[in-house]
Amino acid sequence: MNLTKAKAYCRKLPGATEDIKWESNLVFSIGDVEVAQLLKRSYELVFAKLTKKLQREIQGT
Repeated sequence: MNLTKAKAYCRKLPGATEDIKWESNLVFSIGDVEVAQLLKRSYELVFAKLTKKLQREIQGT
């Protein structure tokens, strides 16, 4: 993915805001609760596909 495609994707997300931070860094922020829930669910789905060993390493157990 290149920068143009990344910008287009981020701009389509509900509740996304675009800002320049730290003088020159383009940052997209997502404040919508629904998006946060989708990201959490995505993490859970990916985490479930990992080996048990990797899951334990990530959890620190």
